[in-house]
Amino acid sequence: MREAERASLSDAGMRRPSDRYRDLLTLRRPERALSVATDHEGALAALRIERRFRLAAGIAIACLFVLGVALTAQSHQRFRRAASSILDLKDFRVLLDVANRIAAESSPAHNAMAEPVPTAEVRAALDQVRAHVDKGLAHARDAIDRDPHEGWRISLRAAETDLAVARRLVDEIRAAPADTRTLASIEVGIQGMFRAGDSFRDLVRHRASHLLQAHEDLFPAIFMGMALLEFRDHAGRSAASLVGPLALRQPIPLQNLAALRRAEGRLAGLWNLTEVPNALLDSQPGLRRLRQETEQKFLGEGLAFVGAIVDEGRGSGEYSVDVTEYTRRIVETFQPILRLQGATIDAAEAKLARKRDLALLMAGLTMSVVLGLVIVAVGAILYVQRRLLKPLIQARDDVVALAHERSPAGRDAASYAREFSDLFDAIDVLDAHLQERRAMTRELRRAALVDGLTGLMNRRALEDEIARLAKADLIGKTCLILIDVDNFKTINDRFGHAAGDQVARWVAVQIRSRVRASDKVARFGGDEFAVLIGDASLADAAAVAEDLCRTLSAAPLDLSGGQEVRVTASFGVGSDAATWEDLLERADSALYRSKNEGRNRVRVWSGS
Repeated sequence: MREAERASLSDAGMRRPSDRYRDLLTLRRPERALSVATDHEGALAALRIERRFRLAAGIAIACLFVLGVALTAQSHQRFRRAASSILDLKDFRVLLDVANRIAAESSPAHNAMAEPVPTAEVRAALDQVRAHVDKGLAHARDAIDRDPHEGWRISLRAAETDLAVARRLVDEIRAAPADTRTLASIEVGIQGMFRAGDSFRDLVRHRASHLLQAHEDLFPAIFMGMALLEFRDHAGRSAASLVGPLALRQPIPLQNLAALRRAEGRLAGLWNLTEVPNALLDSQPGLRRLRQETEQKFLGEGLAFVGAIVDEGRGSGEYSVDVTEYTRRIVETFQPILRLQGATIDAAEAKLARKRDLALLMAGLTMSVVLGLVIVAVGAILYVQRRLLKPLIQARDDVVALAHERSPAGRDAASYAREFSDLFDAIDVLDAHLQERRAMTRELRRAALVDGLTGLMNRRALEDEIARLAKADLIGKTCLILIDVDNFKTINDRFGHAAGDQVARWVAVQIRSRVRASDKVARFGGDEFAVLIGDASLADAAAVAEDLCRTLSAAPLDLSGGQEVRVTASFGVGSDAATWEDLLERADSALYRSKNEGRNRVRVWSGS
């Protein structure tokens, strides 16, 4: 039946592409014969083609134009990349500066919380630093606004919120009477400022990671900038461990000493990361000197000063300095860190600027050379374009179209020399063969994956889908319904195989109409069907099977011979399997129970 059906469909269809193109080739043979009527004319045609190609070779200097344009484009691309890197580096520097300003706000905040009655000088210093930070945040918003991603603005607003909370804590503590302030309350204010700094540094870290993905050449500068930012933060944390005890003139608690030692340990590790990369030293030898100055000023004098205060605080808490003097002296030792950070960014920016200027110069020189070559070659190009390049370009376009599975566009035979007729005839012949092959490929692909009787997926297509689900690890989320048409052999024996085929087609239509478009339906065997249901529970799949069972048995099927037959089917549902083999076994086990218990029913795998 199926072979006859396919034969009838083939007879009723269009003529095979090869038949049409055979006629086309037959019609073209006289035209080609005219173009090479005699050996003498063929030799003359070959000579003309050879002369034209020699002429084309004589103007090969035109290829230099293409090379020049490519070199110019590369130089321009390098220029744009360098300019973009400079702009992004400037924006990154703004963020680094704001992070440093927020860290610097901690010192006057500590002074304000430590003073029994904050003086006008202390209040003015804090207000001045806060205004400086707010101005930096405005610049940071401008830098962030140049990026289209909303996530940066959300992170910036979160950091500003944390800073506002920290400032309120500091203001509440400094407004409280001196005798009510405790070490714990001062530590709350100190940690609040650190949280604000952490929040903004997280934004800077994410921004640095984003920039490195777009500009690999910024790695030395960004790495150094981030390492020094972290170093400055831990330097501030180590110093802040002593602010509370100093403010209350109390011995240093063990937890503060532990925090100080942790910060000093991190400082040692971070300092090893700040060795200046050679790529930056080549352009800015002064960086080495700044690093040495930082090592001497902070790691030497600064930490020694902190150690002296620790020694004083281990005993009675009689300190030789107050908080204001302590923060002033320790902040002075931070300055080389900031200068080293700024000089690192300056060096990277200067190097990028030289690359940008050199790229611009090379682009200008290359363009000048190209323009000179164009003036020399313009006459020859005009001739070749009219008599030789135009048909060659047309042939190229035709070949490209064939490579992209398109038929060549129509062409004007009068626009190219007669000797190109064979070339374009060959292209047309190739087009005919390719069209025939594409038609055959489509038919073969369809036949390989589609059941010819029902139009559903066949077993091979089902296996491909199973392989895809297994690769995506989705078998465990897939339910399988196996459907076996009851008494199908009896229908074939009683009504004939044509009736059996009609039943199979009808069952396929019913299944396809009752499941989702995303569900996969396949003809699993002669009278067996399979439905793969993704993203559904076992109960959902069972409900689909029950609906199909009722639909099939609702009314008899009118056969084409005027007879009618009642079609029922047995259903087995399986799910929650780790592998396809397990899933198939579960559904098959449920189907076996359905058939044993009387057919025309749904059974679900129960795990027993």
